[in-house]
Amino acid sequence: MDNRAKPTTGLLGVDYGEARTGLARSDALGLYAVGMGHIKSYRIDETAAEIVRVAKENGIRRIVIGNLESARRSLKVRDWNAAL
Repeated sequence: MDNRAKPTTGLLGVDYGEARTGLARSDALGLYAVGMGHIKSYRIDETAAEIVRVAKENGIRRIVIGNLESARRSLKVRDWNAAL
């Protein structure tokens, strides 16, 4: 096992969707974002676990979750945030 500290890469932006959740990583200063693709988001618990895994693998310091306009989707995202 490699015990060296991984460099931090700033923020992980998460755009939750009912079918796919988009991910983007910032630079170390948090000035620029680069898309990292998406993950399937059919189950909240599996999606949350995958986001945590991606964050750990990439030395992410903070996760930023997009705000939704729709009240129905906002409630789903609130539950989803709790799973993280």
